[in-house]
Amino acid sequence: MRSCSKQMLVAVCTTWTVLRLASAGFACLSNPCFYGICMDDINSTYTCYCIDGYTGVQCQTNWDECWSSPCLNGGTCHDGVAAFNCTCPDGYTGETCDENLDECESNPCFNNATCLDDINGYTCMCLPGYSGSFCEIDEAVCNTTDESRCLNGGICVEGPGDSFTCSCLAGWTGEACETPIDECDSSPCLNGGICVDRHADYACACPFGYTGKNCEVKLHQCDTISCENNALCLIEDGVTVCYCVPDYHGDRCQFQYDECQLGPR
Repeated sequence: MRSCSKQMLVAVCTTWTVLRLASAGFACLSNPCFYGICMDDINSTYTCYCIDGYTGVQCQTNWDECWSSPCLNGGTCHDGVAAFNCTCPDGYTGETCDENLDECESNPCFNNATCLDDINGYTCMCLPGYSGSFCEIDEAVCNTTDESRCLNGGICVEGPGDSFTCSCLAGWTGEACETPIDECDSSPCLNGGICVDRHADYACACPFGYTGKNCEVKLHQCDTISCENNALCLIEDGVTVCYCVPDYHGDRCQFQYDECQLGPR
C-alpha cells in the first residue's frame, strides 16, 4: 500500500510494504534463539536449530545428559554442555565407570605371591612359609615340630619361605643329618692299608713295613744289623725297632722263649 500527499509541491509517500516485510521476513533479527541458529520461515515465524547440548523452542534449555544414568557401578553423573563426566566409586574406572580397577597392576604382593584382583581390593596368595596381607612375613620354620628335622645334633638354619638346611656335626650327612659318613669311602689308606671306619674319623691298619695315619710312611731297614735271630730291623721315627720272629723276644730279639716255662700251647 502506498499513499502520497502534496505538501508544498513535494510528494510525501509512506511505504507500508517495507514495514510488512520486516515483520514477515526478518523474525530472526531479534536473536530469539539462545543456544542455536535461527532460520526465518515464510509464515512470519522462525525455527531455532539448537547446538549440541541444548533443547527447547528457543534452545534455552540445557539437555541433561545424565537423564539416562550413563554412569555404572554406582558412579555419580555430572551434567555438562553436550557432555557428562562420571565420578567413579573406589575400585572402578573408565568413562562410565565400567572398568574394574586392577589393584594387582602395581604388584603389591611380595615373595612371588599370586595377586587376586577383587572389587576395590585384592588378595595375596602366599607361597608356603610366608604370611601377612602382602606375604611380607617370612615365617620361622626351625622352631616348629614338623619341620625341625635336623637329627644327630644337626643345627637348623632358616631359609626363604618354608625352606631350611641342616648344618650337620662331623660324621653325619644328608638333608636332615640322618646318614653317618663313611670316612673310608675316599680310600684314605695307602700302600694296601685297610681302612677302619670310626665316628667322624678312621684308622688305617698298615701292612708290614708302613706306618703313618694313612700308611704313607715307609719304614726303612736298619743300615747295620743290630737285631738278632733273623729279626727284621726297621727305623721308625729315627728309632731302631726289631721285629722278632716267633719264639724270640727282647729289644734286639736276643732272647728265646723257654718252652718249659711257657707250658703247653
